[in-house]
Amino acid sequence: PADPPPSAPISAPYDALELLAAHAVVGFFDLHFKTDRIHYSPAWKNLLGYSVYYLADPREVWRQHIHPEDSDAAPYFLGHRHTPGTRHLQVEFRMRHRQGHYVWLQCTGLQQIGPDGELERVTGLCLDVTERHELEETSLANDARLQDLANTTGPLGAFEFDFIHHRYWVAPAWSHLLGHAAEADPAKA
Repeated sequence: PADPPPSAPISAPYDALELLAAHAVVGFFDLHFKTDRIHYSPAWKNLLGYSVYYLADPREVWRQHIHPEDSDAAPYFLGHRHTPGTRHLQVEFRMRHRQGHYVWLQCTGLQQIGPDGELERVTGLCLDVTERHELEETSLANDARLQDLANTTGPLGAFEFDFIHHRYWVAPAWSHLLGHAAEADPAKA
């Protein structure tokens, strides 16, 4: 569908969802196990690099594409609680992209559990949060590198002074650079 003109009012919330889905920002899925009706929206398939024609809608799609370490986070996984009714679902997991790499998806939706404690249906939306995960991993790696540099073997003399609360921290490398023993308190030396 074509984008509405910027000045056109949105006639229904579904118009907004259609706009998000049309631009592959959010992918919708409906796994109806009781009737074996499975549906992945074109936008959901696009999150994994597929067009609507190259990825069918069988139940096995999740199992074939989910990262082996993340299978417990799959929306069809019940976990420990099997109380009948509807419960909210919010998980993140990796799925294999058509090009072979993994993308991180954030999934929010509902699980419907039947009176017998069996999962009957899972309905939800997925967002690609790969970029956020990559930034988090980069940040953690940078923190580790900074810690290595501030460590006694590193060349970085890091310090922190809080004059308001009269607290400070001095890295051992900073003491070494100033010619103090690592145990010595440079503030008192």
